[in-house]
Amino acid sequence: WYNVDVTWDDSVDSDNGRNQDGVVYHKYFLASDKYMRNHGYSGFDSSGVNSKIYDTAYFKKVTSAFDYRGSYWVFMNTSGIYKRAHISSGKAKCLLKVKGSCFIKFNSNKYYYTAYNRLYIFNYKEKNAKVIWSPVKKYGNSYYITQLKYSSGKIKYVVKNTKKSKVKSGLLKVKKSGMI
Repeated sequence: WYNVDVTWDDSVDSDNGRNQDGVVYHKYFLASDKYMRNHGYSGFDSSGVNSKIYDTAYFKKVTSAFDYRGSYWVFMNTSGIYKRAHISSGKAKCLLKVKGSCFIKFNSNKYYYTAYNRLYIFNYKEKNAKVIWSPVKKYGNSYYITQLKYSSGKIKYVVKNTKKSKVKSGLLKVKKSGMI
């Protein structure tokens, strides 16, 4: 048996109670009682979960959903975009070093992600990324992107002001190439 806090796999913004599209964490997945207590959990039904085998697993630092591409998994963690042949064993290969978040799929070869106040498109085949939008022009330097969702040819985004915790959202129309 292992503990799981599913909150961060379908996280809700504590400021406004809304779903945080594109925000996924696996930090509290397959955790021992000790791990949970060390991370501030209390009052949960401790059932003697003593195995610590996953307490230091790589997926604790994964900040995205996993995308299965037929023979390997693609994901983002705190230092880059990676691929891995097996989800629970083997070594991951870094495809692009970047401190980003909100890694979401556009099509079979392209993904979107955010890095502070910029939206990027990552091309899996070419292993490169391009800036495609920033909220700076529209909202100002103090806004950064916190959420992304791609659906029906549009990217839904949420930006937050670092100084006032003010939240704004909008839609970006996406071209067939993935650019806006």
